[in-house]
Parts: sequence; C-alpha cells; structure tokens
Amino acid sequence: MKVRLCAFLMLAAFAAGCSTQGAASTSGAGIQGATVRPASPVRPGRTCELPVYVLDDGSGTETLTIRAERLSPGRGRTVPPSWVTAAPVTLAAGHSATVTLRLAVPPGAKPGRYFSDVLVTGSAAGDPGSGGTASLGAGAATKLVFRVT
Repeated sequence: MKVRLCAFLMLAAFAAGCSTQGAASTSGAGIQGATVRPASPVRPGRTCELPVYVLDDGSGTETLTIRAERLSPGRGRTVPPSWVTAAPVTLAAGHSATVTLRLAVPPGAKPGRYFSDVLVTGSAAGDPGSGGTASLGAGAATKLVFRVT
C-alpha cells in the first residue's frame, strides 16, 4: 500500500519575525507501491542491493532522501535504520528514478522475519532535529519485508 502525503512548502515565522516572500511551490515525493523485498532470505553478514522507484511529484526540483522507519503495523522484527542506506537523488519536477537501497544485515542479526517501511522525503520536509524553523514537506512510504536465515 502506498502512503502518500503532500503539502505546500511553508516556512513558519517564529519570534524572530521571519517572513516568507515569493510564490509558494508544492513539495512532492513518491515511491513505488510494491513492497521492497529481496528475492531470497538474507544471511547475517551479507549485503543486498534492492531497486526502489522514486519520483518528484511536486512543482520544483527536490532532493529526495530514503531511509527505513517503521510507520505501519506488521509482523516481524523492526529493521534497524542503520541496516538500510541509499544515496540521495535530486530530481526535477515530474521526473523519476530508480535508486539502489543497500540492505546490510550485520553478522549478529537474529534469524526471522523483519518488517519496516522505506520512507522517501523531499528536501522541503526539513531536518526534524534542526530547530529554528518548521517546514511542511512531502513524504511517501512503502513496506520493506525480508527474512534473515
């Protein structure tokens, strides 16, 4: 199931008296609807590369970042975010790309089913720990499911 959130890019003015000027653009990030999963179980200490389709469905150029974060309920152990990496990709409005998601299962990983979500966010979504300003961006998620044997 594809989860999709889209909002107008917005900078909040705080006590410092900041203001926004100019035309607003929409921020958009999309991801494939199909579950991301390796073709076979992953062994501890191994890395696999998985293709993930992403798109910029906003009105301006976006730098999209991809990470693992458990957002939805599901069976299995939560995938630690450190196991999943992908290089950011910058896309023009309306463009898409297939990015490589690297799933690195450490040697001590417990066997069993793992479940999480792959979340893609646009550059306008901001850094949640940066403080100072708030912005509304866009993000989308799809499921990540695999088995460690």
